[in-house]
Amino acid sequence: MERLRVGLIGLGGVAEVHLEAYRDVDGVEVVAGSELIEERLVEITGKWRIRGYRDYEEMLDRERLDVACILTPATSHATISQHVARCGVHVLCEKPLAASLDDARAMIQTCRDEGVKLFYGSSYRFLPPVMKAKELVDQGRVGKVTLLMEAVVGGRGRRHYHDLGPHHYAAGGPGGGGMGLVDHGIHLLDIFPWLTGSEVQSVVGRGNISGSAPEPEFLTMIFENGAVGQLVYNDATFASDMPQEGLFGWGWSWDVQGDLIPGGGWNEHPASIFPDARNAEAR
Repeated sequence: MERLRVGLIGLGGVAEVHLEAYRDVDGVEVVAGSELIEERLVEITGKWRIRGYRDYEEMLDRERLDVACILTPATSHATISQHVARCGVHVLCEKPLAASLDDARAMIQTCRDEGVKLFYGSSYRFLPPVMKAKELVDQGRVGKVTLLMEAVVGGRGRRHYHDLGPHHYAAGGPGGGGMGLVDHGIHLLDIFPWLTGSEVQSVVGRGNISGSAPEPEFLTMIFENGAVGQLVYNDATFASDMPQEGLFGWGWSWDVQGDLIPGGGWNEHPASIFPDARNAEAR
């Protein structure tokens, strides 16, 4: 079987996740990668023994690629993906697909016009627990799904809140932190309709703006079959002690600092305080 030749555009942290995965996939060979930061380019291409380029356009010109994986910040996805498509190479784009609806539509249309496939990195659909949940739902073994929820609330206060910034999301547009509605919640926006098997009928919500102070974020989806999807995020709070209260964690998870939390753990700090912006510096 002929192997698919893959090139990576952007060799940041997520690139190694891709490289680890492709190493275990038969029929796939990562042959090259491009990266603007010289030190990172040398490090990753040397470690993984792939050819390196500072310019992704040069990589596309010189390599005979079947698929290009776009692993750069969302603001660059539209420009890069359309160039890849015009080179006749299939596109795998990391989440979120684009930083605006117009960009996403342009990406889709260009790939359609050029006759190449565009795949969005909806990785949560391939998590074993989510795949099993989908199987049980489709088999009718858990009844009708009526409510889906995720809440990620925590952090170390406003002072330690990290806005991903204009490099990832243009100032003044949708943005915020890494565990917020735009950068993380996109996974749930993808799998909630998939799990319910129903289209979204209406949406109401509020998200953070790139470059602005953090606020609580929420989104409520009403599906055509009557189900409700609810997301709540705030990674700029302080954990607070509640001596008589706690929260039991059933499965493995991540906190807003990105630390892995083993399943079956007891969280002694289930409450959070979100300080007024005027008092943030005092915290």
